[in-house]
Amino acid sequence: MPLFSCLSNPAPYHVIAFGTLFGSQFFQTFIGGTTAFRALPRPQFSQLQSRVFPIYFGIQSFYPIILLITHPHFRFLDPLNSITTSPSLYAAIIPIGLGFLSGLVNSVLIGPKTQAVMRERKVLEAKEGRRYYETYDGGHSEDMKKVNKKFAKLHGISSALNLVSLVASTWYGNQLANRIVF
Repeated sequence: MPLFSCLSNPAPYHVIAFGTLFGSQFFQTFIGGTTAFRALPRPQFSQLQSRVFPIYFGIQSFYPIILLITHPHFRFLDPLNSITTSPSLYAAIIPIGLGFLSGLVNSVLIGPKTQAVMRERKVLEAKEGRRYYETYDGGHSEDMKKVNKKFAKLHGISSALNLVSLVASTWYGNQLANRIVF
């Protein structure tokens, strides 16, 4: 066996891609995001998340493609034949596809809309002279209430899509682990 023969085998790339995807999802969802929320003041937390999420959603969109093309039963030159002849690949397409779609929707649709709402909220903050989370006797203006409601809706959709992607990765990881022979 030649020294560098492992470089032409897609299996190591597949496992590394899965580990990168699942690890980043787990870390961002349960460790990085929650720790930053507790440790940073809101403006700095928002600024950090606005920089991290485009990269994170990109990972959620890109790595499922790597998982698909490095899958042991995927034949790059004949992908349609691969799908019809491999039950293992067919079963993998569902969780990999779910992860890809949810990451892609977050990356190209929900993320940019959320960023736009955050910019709109910054303009209102400057106009009203107070932060979106500060309340006084009069409460928030109607405009700020609308913007906050829009942000909450988009954030909820994004969180749900993130959860779908994480569950899909866990599902696929279970499939991958069940293929390991001891």
